Amino acid sequence: MRGSRGVLLAVTLFLGILVAVGGLHKVNAAGEGFTLTSLPARTSEGNASGVDLTLSVTNAANPGSYSFTWTVTDPSGGSASTTKPVLSTAAAWTVAAKYPSDFGASLNLVGSYDVIIAENLPSLNSSIATGQFTVGLTDYTSYQRTSTVHVEASGYLPADNVTINIVYGATSVSGYPSSKNADPTGAVQFSWQTAVDSALGNYTVSLAGTNTVAKNPADIQQVIVYPTNITLTPLRTGSIVVQRTETVDFWFNATYPNGAFVNTGSAPLRLMEPDGVTIHTVNAIYDLSSGTYHAAYPTSLTHAQGTWTATVASASFTDAFGNSGPSTVQQTSFSIQRATLAVSLLSSSGTYAQGSVIPLYTKVTVPGNYNFTQGAVSAVFISSGRTIVGPISLVYDQSLGKWTGSYKVNRVDPTGTWVVTIIASDNYGNIGQGTASLNVDTQGTQTSADLGWVVWLLVLVIVGLGCGILILRRRGVIHREVKLDVQAIKQKANEVKGDDFLQSIQTQLKRRAERIAAEKEKRD
Repeated sequence: MRGSRGVLLAVTLFLGILVAVGGLHKVNAAGEGFTLTSLPARTSEGNASGVDLTLSVTNAANPGSYSFTWTVTDPSGGSASTTKPVLSTAAAWTVAAKYPSDFGASLNLVGSYDVIIAENLPSLNSSIATGQFTVGLTDYTSYQRTSTVHVEASGYLPADNVTINIVYGATSVSGYPSSKNADPTGAVQFSWQTAVDSALGNYTVSLAGTNTVAKNPADIQQVIVYPTNITLTPLRTGSIVVQRTETVDFWFNATYPNGAFVNTGSAPLRLMEPDGVTIHTVNAIYDLSSGTYHAAYPTSLTHAQGTWTATVASASFTDAFGNSGPSTVQQTSFSIQRATLAVSLLSSSGTYAQGSVIPLYTKVTVPGNYNFTQGAVSAVFISSGRTIVGPISLVYDQSLGKWTGSYKVNRVDPTGTWVVTIIASDNYGNIGQGTASLNVDTQGTQTSADLGWVVWLLVLVIVGLGCGILILRRRGVIHREVKLDVQAIKQKANEVKGDDFLQSIQTQLKRRAERIAAEKEKRD
């Protein structure tokens, strides 16, 4: 102490000489300002780095000699001091002392340490600045679930068996109390891992040595455990563009701060329509098969077209234990387009003659792969680029799951290949169509009928002639110029009956009748 005062006296004398000879111009302070900071403001027992106690001085005398004394009082009431001289060469500067190394003290007790700084030079002042710092057993005073609580205590006898306990309410947590030997410096360190479902609230951490004199205050501290934050991966969709009636799928992963995956709880997804006002909600839940959170939103034929926005709001995800997330909003977008309806025409193949009924059985499905039952479905028949008939409205048959209708072929309808086009639509712009071809033969039907009449007419004429001859013979009427040979007439009738041409016509008519009967049976 005497050495320090001697140095300070010499410095003061030197500065006085400089001022006297004009080497320095003394600026008298109008009143210094003093500020004390403690870094860190909180630390653990036995922290080798200690605490920096820094005094900041403003409006200082320049040049001038200063001297300050730091006094630190620990939680037991004991105190330790250190003095620092300063040669002022500026109006503002700092001077620091490190606790406990500059004080010959220790950080072996939990609690608050009070700091007071006194000025010795250039004037006497017992308290120009005060401050405080705290020593605890843990690195922090509160922890979110899944965090690790690091405990560090000092001041025990080397190799002393130290009992460690962590208590929630009146019950020790799993694995405690336990014990551990102090290291050669008398320090004890251990860690406690909190879980995703650790009880929330205050826990008491305590240590006590077997042979070490009981500390005053004892090594006891409370820590708080609060819900942890859940982090979500970016929200993604299965398709960025879907048609009405298709399902929009959403996925994301959720993790805890320790990297473990979340597999409980759910998150509501807010789906905003293109108008920016209408909101729909769907829940995302954990999908065991994919190991992700999944939400499915089925669209309908009436949903608005355009860009939709899906949002997971901050803190809206909650697991089964009350932990929540995300800390920031998660968003993605997708687009809904009008539905293209799938139209398939059934049972319209084959050849149809005059008077035949063409059945129309049409299955219409939406992109979501279910039946289209509301709207309008119609059929148009076209041949050689010309519309034959249509549109013909079809009616939905609930029992068949199909749209049904029919058309009867007329005598004036053209022969050839017809194309039937089925068009399905609704009031919301959803539309689709399908086509099929079929054969129509009205000419063949007319020719066969005409030939049939000719054959029957010939037969009737022959029968009539034969009947006339028989009548004349019975009445005994004989005409010289008309000689009718009954046998000749019969022979002629047989010739007509056996004529190749007529037999060919009969064969064609028979085959035609058989084919029509087969087609009718097939359609039925």
